Parts: sequence; structure tokens; C-alpha cells
Amino acid sequence: MKLHPDYKKVIIMRKKINSLHATLVNNYIVFLILMIVTLFAAVVFIYLITTQSITKTQIPSGLSASHIAKTDYRKIDAKEINKLNGWVEIIENYKIVYLIGNKSDNNNIYSQKDIENFYKSGYIENGYLHSAAWFQGEDRKNYICLVKIPRKSLNARYTLFFTINDPIEGSSKRTLLFVLESFLIIVLLLIINISLYSKITYRKFTKPLELITAGIKKMAKENYETRLDYKAEKEFVAIRDAFNDMADKLQASEAARKETEERKKHMLLNISHDLKTPITTICGYAKALNADMVSEEKDKKKYLQYIIDKSIMVNNLINELFTYTKLDMQSYPLKKEVADFSEFLRETIASLYMEMEDKDFELNLDIPEYEISFSFASVELYRAITNILNNCLKYNPKGTVISINLTDEEEKVILTIRDNGIGMSEELQKNVFNEFIRGDAARQSDGGTGLGLSIAKTIIELHGGSIMLNSQLGKGSEFIITVGKGK
Repeated sequence: MKLHPDYKKVIIMRKKINSLHATLVNNYIVFLILMIVTLFAAVVFIYLITTQSITKTQIPSGLSASHIAKTDYRKIDAKEINKLNGWVEIIENYKIVYLIGNKSDNNNIYSQKDIENFYKSGYIENGYLHSAAWFQGEDRKNYICLVKIPRKSLNARYTLFFTINDPIEGSSKRTLLFVLESFLIIVLLLIINISLYSKITYRKFTKPLELITAGIKKMAKENYETRLDYKAEKEFVAIRDAFNDMADKLQASEAARKETEERKKHMLLNISHDLKTPITTICGYAKALNADMVSEEKDKKKYLQYIIDKSIMVNNLINELFTYTKLDMQSYPLKKEVADFSEFLRETIASLYMEMEDKDFELNLDIPEYEISFSFASVELYRAITNILNNCLKYNPKGTVISINLTDEEEKVILTIRDNGIGMSEELQKNVFNEFIRGDAARQSDGGTGLGLSIAKTIIELHGGSIMLNSQLGKGSEFIITVGKGK
């Protein structure tokens, strides 16, 4: 068995789409795993923060000179350094030019060697930790920012939110703060996880429902172009696809209904036009004859002939309209019989041979000599083919060449009727099979009804066939008729 090329793709897509139940279970499992991981990470993090102590041999990076130095040294933030009984010195040419905090030593001038030592990591002198960094001030001068902190002040321990400086009570405070901070972080993580879970659930379930509701409301307002487009679980996908299929059918049905209404209006307008002109003529001549306004016998005969011609025209129009209306009914029965289509086609063409001779048309035939037998409605197909040929005769000039070719295939026959006449414009080709369309696309009194090609198309489609037109202005037209060999 040969599989459709998209078969594997469809299987993969189906595997990727979960049900609502599976999605809920998966989300809940992910939620639990995420909670366990975050809680464990929170406990470890809090424990590390709570038990962390700053080294006694190096100033913390957040309090180092390179971290706090600014071009405008008057705006240096040294609050944390001051809390640790430290201070900040701004040095220019080995002299202190600015001080932030309470200086506890007596050094106001430094040597080159002192400056070099200050730059060493973890440098300690007289119980003070040093951190130095060069920077350029707003006045483009070079300065040195020097941070000094008493070594004993760095025995403090830090928690996440609090600082414990008391070495005696530090242990009990750390325990209390550890419990408090753990509780706060766990509550915060719970809120974050629940919010995320709620948001995901909302997007998974509430969002498709809102889109479906909005789509139904638009459809209720006869907006049949509405379509649903979202990605969700298979239950929602099934609703989406069913909604879009329904919308496609409703839109097509509405378009067909509007087209039918327009065609009916157009038909009524054209019927009234085509009946009004000859009837007006008939009435005019009849009144003239009745009022003895015509004295000459030959004029009376001429007027009577006008009345007869116009009456025939009206009768033809009514007959064509009656035929078209019957064929347009779904319940119209075709009386099919098995016959030789090749012979039928020859007889049909022969019935119009005199008209072709009158217009000096050249006829080329290519019809198989052997019998092509299948079931078809000969009366209706005769009308369809003669309507097409009459159309060629009526609108093409004398000397036109008509070529008729019949191709026999296993399940169908293809009849091609081609001429080298005037051809048709692209606009006319789009509407030529509609009702009341004439060869020049204009409403003129040329004796035609404008229903011939429409009737031909309907008859061919009732046989399960099709008709196509290829035409070019000045080069002629080609009708390609396909008829199935139905039983």
C-alpha cells in the first residue's frame, strides 16, 4: 500500500499534541520538581550566606578602593566602611587632600614605598587592612583612593538581610535569622511558582476558550471570514479544526447564495430587456395594421413578417429559458442510452453543414473510424454541441476554419472544437458560460438569447464532464469538452 507523502508528518504531529489530562499531569509533575529543586537551592543558599564570614586578611570586594572610587571623590559612598570603623583617604602627591570618616591613625604623608605597599592585596599595617586604587578626578589630576579598615572589625558575620557584629550573641542570632530568612524565601518561592503555574494553566486552557468564544460571536454576526488560529491540546485543536471547517462551508455557502441571487437579478433584468424590445416592436406594427395606417399591400406583408420574426424570437427565448430552468433543477432526469459517440458526433456536425457552407466556413474533422460506445443523453448532448457550433457560426467572419477533434481515452472522450476566428477578450472568457452573455459581451438585438453556452455547460456537467475555453483576441477560440464514459 502506497502512503501519502505527508503520512509520517501527520503521525509526528499527533504524537506532539497532548490531551488535557496529560497536560495537567505533566504540569503538576514539573511544578513539584521545580518546587523541590528551588526549596533545596534556597536552603543551601541561605545556609551559605548565613555562615559566611569575611576574611580577616582582605577587604571585601564591595568595599575595596577600586569599587568605590569616583571622579568626584566628594560623592564617594563610604557608609559601610564607616560602620566598620574604617575611613577613606584621597591622596595627591603622597598627601591626604580629602578624608571620609574618622581617621584613627596619625599618618598624613606617605612615602613612595608606602604607596607601593598599599597596592598589595591584603596589606596589613598597625592592625589596619589597606586597599588602594588610582583614579582621575574631575580636574583631570591623578589621585589615589585609599581605604583603611580595622582588622578586628572584619570578624562580623553576614546573613542575607542582616549583619551580626556581636561575636558572643552571633551564634544564636544566626540561628534565629536563618529560620526567619528560610521562611521568607520559601514563601517567596511558593508565590513565584504558583504564579507561574497559574499563568501557564491560564494560557493552556483559558486562552483557547476565549478565542473560541470570540470566534462564535463573530460568526453569529455573519462574519464568515473568521478563523481560529492557536496551538493547544488535542481537544482544543479538534474544536479549532471543526470550527474552521464549518466556517469554510458557511463562507462558501454564503458566497454561493449571494452569487445565485445576483445571477437571478441579472437574469430577470436581461429577460425583461430581451422580451421588451421584440414585444414593443410587435405591438407597434400590430397597432399600425389595426388602425389601417398601412395602405400598401407589400408594406402590410412586410409588417406582418416583422411581427412573425419578432414572435419567433420571443418564442425562442422562452424555449431556451425553459430548457435552462429545467436543466438547472437537480432532479432533472437524463435519458441516457448506449450509442456510438463517433457516429453521433458526425450526424450532429452534418446537421449544421448547410449553415457552414452559407458562411464559407472550412471544416476539418478528426474523428476515429471505429465505434466508441457508452451511455449518454443524445438529445441533450446534441443541443450542447450545436450551441457551441452555432456560437462559432454567429460571431466569426466568412472563411473561418473550424477544426473538430475527438480523442478516445479509457474512461472518457475529449472533444475539441477550435476556430481561427475573432477570439474573445480575457474579461469575456471569465463570464462566457454565465447566463445572457453574448459574443461581444454587449446587450444587442442580434437574435441570440445569451443562454446557449450556459446551457451547453450545464448539459456537459450533468454528464459528469467539463468544458474549458482557451481564446485569444484575433486568433480564435478553442472549446475542450470532456465526457466520461458513464454506465
